[in-house]
Amino acid sequence: MCRRSRPKSRRLNRGLRPYGQPSSGTGPLISRLAYLGRATGQRVGDLVKFWPAMRRGDGLDIKISKLRGKKHFLPLSPAHLKEIDGWNVGEMTPYLTKPDGKRHTEASIRYRLRTWLGESAPESIRGADVSPHGLRALACCDARLAGRTHQEIAALFGMSIQMVERYTRHIDQERL
Repeated sequence: MCRRSRPKSRRLNRGLRPYGQPSSGTGPLISRLAYLGRATGQRVGDLVKFWPAMRRGDGLDIKISKLRGKKHFLPLSPAHLKEIDGWNVGEMTPYLTKPDGKRHTEASIRYRLRTWLGESAPESIRGADVSPHGLRALACCDARLAGRTHQEIAALFGMSIQMVERYTRHIDQERL
């Protein structure tokens, strides 16, 4: 790590403390990132753009950036909706915000996650090479384990069948 990044790292890590620490030991930003990523199967670049105003009935009306802003309705379970609603975020406030109330960018989320993994994470995962993109694969695995087909998962999360097959290939192999 270069010298210039150390002070920045300490400064950003201090920003996590005002949130408080839930019993699991993760800050709310990391918990929300993990929850949204796993529930929605979307890229981190799209997760930072989610806010309550996107809510329509039992899901979210989203735009998938990688698909040139393609509109997609993302249904969520009642349990997911209850958890997300429990965050008490203002109608036009992103679910993933900085301590000063501003929205995160994809880069700032990745930086916060790396900082948390390096300094504040539980010892068992401290320093792990974890990426928010892994939550996308995990969402596909959860859906596959729940009995959904590759086609259903692709339609649910707005991704190609080939990507769903790639993310879930180990599950399919274990079933053989």
